[in-house]
Amino acid sequence: MAAHLQPYNIIETCHISPPKGTVASTTLPLTFFDAPWLTLPLADSLFFFSFQNSTESFLKDFVPNLKQSLSITLQHFFPYAGKLIIPPRPDPPYLHYNDGEDFLVFTVAESTKTDFDQLQTDAPKDISVLHGVLPKLPPPHVSPEGIQMRPIMAMQVTIFPGAGIYIGNSATHAVADGVTFSHFMKYWMSLTKSSGKDPATVLLPSLPIHSCRNMIKDPGEVAAGHLERFWSQNSAK
Repeated sequence: MAAHLQPYNIIETCHISPPKGTVASTTLPLTFFDAPWLTLPLADSLFFFSFQNSTESFLKDFVPNLKQSLSITLQHFFPYAGKLIIPPRPDPPYLHYNDGEDFLVFTVAESTKTDFDQLQTDAPKDISVLHGVLPKLPPPHVSPEGIQMRPIMAMQVTIFPGAGIYIGNSATHAVADGVTFSHFMKYWMSLTKSSGKDPATVLLPSLPIHSCRNMIKDPGEVAAGHLERFWSQNSAK
């Protein structure tokens, strides 16, 4: 039997940032590796975890740890809490994180009417049944000068009481390629599993290196063609 889309109860929506003062306000360039993805839709991901406890236990024992570990993780993956800045043409887009102001939107939801086991099977299903467990990325803000500021990532955790949880993600693909996002998730889940222990005492994946963006050169101006296509599509919208 096909699953049917059921309403999800939003319990909480909050803002998660790196601990204040741990990351300086930073600007990073996009490289020609990133430019081809500017014209693509958002990248969505879903992760399934068994969780046999109640919603009350989830909110009390699991969510606070998940938030704290996400904040610490964003200290090292801070572009995900920042924005994609799109100045008027011909200036190229870039990434910016503003300490004390930027954040990642984090939503906690509950589903009591949808079958968790049915959703995670490999059997064919209407893809719309998964839309409720994916977060909504906030809309871009446009300044009076015509500068677009697009949020980069949003997360949603949905509890299916007595069955499991979904962790859903929506992100701008130019910033969150598959390898980097997998790195981010492994770091976050490793911290979550450590249950609040000092990160210095926990075996964690290696830290990302953001300075390498400034070392990547584009002598053939490969990014230029991708930016032309992006500007054309962006102005049309």
